[in-house]
Parts: sequence; C-alpha cells; structure tokens
Amino acid sequence: MAKIGSAIKQCSKLFKVTLCGAGSPLGETMALLLKQSPVIKCLDLYEEKRNISGQVLDLFAIETSCHVRGFFGEHCLPTALANADIVILANSMTKSQSAKKQIEAIGPGTIKVARVIADACPEAIVVVASPPVGSLTVIVSEALMEFGCYNYTKVLGSAAVHYSRANAIYASYIKQKPKDVSVPLIGGTSSETIIPVLSYAEPYKYLNEKKMKRVTNVIRTGELEIEKQAKRPEFLNSAYATVRLVQSVMAGLCGQPCIRECAFVKNVSIPGLSYLTLPVLLGLNGVKRTYDIPELTQYESKLLEKAVKSISNDTDYAIKWIVEQLPEMKSSNCGMV
Repeated sequence: MAKIGSAIKQCSKLFKVTLCGAGSPLGETMALLLKQSPVIKCLDLYEEKRNISGQVLDLFAIETSCHVRGFFGEHCLPTALANADIVILANSMTKSQSAKKQIEAIGPGTIKVARVIADACPEAIVVVASPPVGSLTVIVSEALMEFGCYNYTKVLGSAAVHYSRANAIYASYIKQKPKDVSVPLIGGTSSETIIPVLSYAEPYKYLNEKKMKRVTNVIRTGELEIEKQAKRPEFLNSAYATVRLVQSVMAGLCGQPCIRECAFVKNVSIPGLSYLTLPVLLGLNGVKRTYDIPELTQYESKLLEKAVKSISNDTDYAIKWIVEQLPEMKSSNCGMV
C-alpha cells in the first residue's frame, strides 16, 4: 500500500465499510487489514450462516480506532449495510471449481446483498472480490439495475491481486522497487483472461517477444502456482491487494488526485463487450474515468483476442443465470455481536 499510504494520511473523511463474507479465509484476512485503516470509523462484518462473534472479539483487541461490529443471519444484512460507504464481497471459493458451479453456490447470496444495497446504501461503492470476480461483478451490476440503483461508476470487480502480482514480478525483473512500478492490466479477471500490458509498463523497459512472453506467463500463472504449492487459494495476496484497492477508493472519495488502479468495470473500449478489466482513475464518486486500451504489440493483441471470447461467454452466462433466478429468497435467524 506504499503508493496509497500518503494519500490516505491526507484524507479528512471517515468511512463505514461493510465486509460480506467476513468469516471466509479471504474475509478474515481482509478484516485484519481493514481494522488497521486510519480512515475507517466503522467496520461491519457480515456472514449469512456462521456466527463470527469470536472473530469480532479477536479484532476488538487490536488497539486501533476502527470500531468493529459483527452480524450473522440474513435478517441482519440491512443493519450491516445501512449507510455503508463501501461494500466488499469477499466469499472464498475453491478456484478449482468451474465458474458455473461457483455462481450456483454464491450467486443467490450475491443477489440478496445487491437487493439490500439498493435499499440500505444505494450510493455505496461495491467492490467484488469473490471468485469468479468477473461473473459476480456482472451479477451485482445486473441485479442493481433490476432494483433501480445501478451506477456503473460505483461497481468494481477487483483485479487487484493480478495488479499486485504484475507489479511485484515486473519490478523484480527490472530490478526496481514494486512501489515504483505500474503494469496496466486489460482483459478479464482470471489467469486465462488477464493481460499485463508490459509494453506500457512504468518505468518502461524494452522486452523482446521471447522475454515478454516469459514475464507475461509468470504473471498470469502465479495464482495457479500458489494453489499448487500451498494447496489452497492465494487469499493472503488477494486480501492485501483488495484492501489496497479499497484504500485507493477511499483516497479517491476524499478527493485525492491521480488515484489509479485496474478493475473489472463497465466497458466502452470494445464494442459488443459489456464488461472488461481496464486501468481506471478513481475520484469523488468512484470510477472517474476508464482508460482506453492502448496500441498493443502483436503478442498482446492475440492474448486479448482470445480473452475477449472467454469474457463474452462468461458475461452472457452470468446475465442468463440472473434472468432465470426467482426473486424469493429464504430468510434465516440473525443476531448482532
């Protein structure tokens, strides 16, 4: 968070953040990092089925000014989301599962959250960090449209884990500090569809096609290698990177200039493709600007062409899935910590 730290310190606002899926491994790690933010006045943790009172007490013992509350059960969701400035969706799933199975597992809960957001905090910035990020970002966006409060500048699919990895790997390759480099990303949100645009990385270093392919492959397959070695998803880097994205969002909401990230957002760069990962400029209302895709190398263009087909198929499936869903959702008991 080195680049964002100074901007956050200059921030005069305090925020309420609601973390949905707080009891997952990803959510627990994110909660620990968010508790340390000097500009979060209230951190509400929500789980639909799991009592997270122990987690809340554990975080309470951390001596920061951020106030933490815990909610469990669907009936408590309106209270957890009430007047939130930022909502984070952070349910962890096994990435070895197909995107369709992941959608079937957590899609209904995502629709519930979107429905309550429309009533309890319609102006909130929504950051989607649950895999499959791309499909769930589409589902959240389409659901908010249905509930009458969609604003494309306020829904971001997190590509932060790829952005963090790309910066770290590229920095190592050119022997620079990670905080001093930036590798723009385009494409989707998976290893198969994310594309690091090394030809526009800062600081720029010429890479012939062989070296570009090598570095690109290391960046794109990084999460798969972690899963292979650690026997689990990469929730540590994912938590860190997503919290950095949230810090960037808060810096933008505070009016800090030149806050740039990469996120899966509403797309206007490629006709016929509704959503795409692009470099974005964050501001007072969320996404202030999305940057157009730059002139790519032949290799990068081929990667994008292949990715577009997959992104389009995933988007179409997510839209079809949400259209087919019944609006009735079961309720459950709830309690507040």
